[in-house]
Amino acid sequence: MKMKETRKNGSGGILFILPVLGQPRHAKRIEMLAKVGFRTEAVAFDRKYHRGRTPGCPVYILGKVSHGNYVQRFFRIVSGIPRLRKRVRRSEIIYAFGPDMVFLAHCAAFGLGKGVVLEVGDIREAQVENGLSGRLLRFFEKLVTERCCFLVVTAQGFIEHYYRKMLKSKVDIVLIENKLDFALRHISDEVSTLDSAEQFKGRPIRIGYFGLLRCAWSLVVLDALARSKPQDVEIIVAGYFMDQTDIVTRFLALPNVFYRGEYRSTPGELEKLYSGADIIWAANPYFGASMNPWVFLLKRTNRFYESCFFRRPMITFEGTGDSAEVLKYGLGFAVEDESVNELVDFIYNEVRENLGVWQRNIASIPETVFLYTSEADELKSKMVACVDQESRRRTY
Repeated sequence: MKMKETRKNGSGGILFILPVLGQPRHAKRIEMLAKVGFRTEAVAFDRKYHRGRTPGCPVYILGKVSHGNYVQRFFRIVSGIPRLRKRVRRSEIIYAFGPDMVFLAHCAAFGLGKGVVLEVGDIREAQVENGLSGRLLRFFEKLVTERCCFLVVTAQGFIEHYYRKMLKSKVDIVLIENKLDFALRHISDEVSTLDSAEQFKGRPIRIGYFGLLRCAWSLVVLDALARSKPQDVEIIVAGYFMDQTDIVTRFLALPNVFYRGEYRSTPGELEKLYSGADIIWAANPYFGASMNPWVFLLKRTNRFYESCFFRRPMITFEGTGDSAEVLKYGLGFAVEDESVNELVDFIYNEVRENLGVWQRNIASIPETVFLYTSEADELKSKMVACVDQESRRRTY
């Protein structure tokens, strides 16, 4: 069965449910499915968040929610069900980002015979807590997940360690990493063939820190690095700081720290950012020793794929999903949670000595590591099968 064409009354197609506006992964997925022939529209909650990349389809705002206030957020989400249900009727399938949005999708689509798909790009600490709250959360998450046609995740570790072992879910799962889309292929970037020592004659090392900037530990390290090496290191920053603290103000006021505004995940803006850096800080997010270690170690970040495309080596955190790939291909190095003073000297010396080697390695990695290939067609097949499945259920 092929996805039904859009009818005159506007029915058919996919309705995306977004927890925020501006998350690049959300926009990327919407555009991926639009390019393979689906009609797309989205509903979203307005929240103070970085505008990395907005969806290229009509978006309807369901309401405003505040960051981190989960009780208020829950009631705001529930209050959006009646308005969402009107949109659900117009679509053949619902694509929700995150467990709370898929809960909303199931409620709004109740009795309408609509297929629901869930995409997960992150696992939060609350989801793996050992106490009663953690067990209850996993119980309800399994309930809503099992009711989905299938699940999309961005990291292999999520499948093995969380959904299969911890949640014991049997839902069909598709892996789609945070790779870059084909629209970026026309951009090229020359890789330096100079040795590290030659590159830094008469100029400082430039470290890029881009995206959603929510890691306090990373900020402390980069601040110390900029202060201790004022003539030898420059920090290029672009993005949204989740916590607007005094340290952010002091950090951005340093003469060798350059703030380029909000991070924009568009081809031209990405090229400007990455071309201005020698190496990318990808050692976050890091949430400290209180967090279950394997949770943050599973995640794969946009920075890894962007850095590979623009041929910029990376500084990662030891033991993370990104660091495993960086060390495997020789694309940079990893740091640990050591004293800040030790880290400052270690980072500076590593980059000065080895950048040229990492640049040559990153120029030779296969494009399949960081660019989409057949993912769009594979996802399309799954979506069509989901619609077909729901159609048969309604028939019987």
